Amino acid sequence: MKDKPYERYEILRNFDCKVGDIAPWFDQKGMGTQYFANYKIKDIDGNYVDATEVK
Repeated sequence: MKDKPYERYEILRNFDCKVGDIAPWFDQKGMGTQYFANYKIKDIDGNYVDATEVK
């Protein structure tokens, strides 16, 4: 994950999800926010989110 670029998403439609803090782990500082939805948030019929360019 260290070499993975930062990703940002734009929410296109409201949806239910769980929210929690990210714990420090595997030499990463953590302390961010993570979101979990127990279904696909992107599908062929319509997207709930869109990846946006990070500037």
